Amino acid sequence: MNRYLLAAAIMSFLTMLVHVFLGGPEVLDPGLASPLDDVWKGVFIVVWHAVSAILLINAVALAFAAHGRGAKPVALLVAAQYLAFTALFLFYGATMLGTLWPMPQWIIFIAISAVILWPYRPGQQAARG
Repeated sequence: MNRYLLAAAIMSFLTMLVHVFLGGPEVLDPGLASPLDDVWKGVFIVVWHAVSAILLINAVALAFAAHGRGAKPVALLVAAQYLAFTALFLFYGATMLGTLWPMPQWIIFIAISAVILWPYRPGQQAARG
């Protein structure tokens, strides 16, 4: 079993729980209560729940990958996705807000990516699969 991928799966699942149960009241609810047109609110809630689904699907994919051979493609795909999320948070935090701290989600996405990628660093043969 690849303990790094299992740890990343747990981190992804916990991130999904934080997104749904803490982020919902902080971000989703005010967005839905705003004066935005209903079409924009619909797009907002669909994107919100799509992120929830992505976090959960990635957690499940990483958990399965942790227990079997052929894990590397799954692991690299999830890491690439989370690194893309990191880049988006860093870019828009820096360019729109002038600081990275109002949207600190990049920290967890880069941390999960690091845990995923750690066993695949050069010189590590045991985790390759």
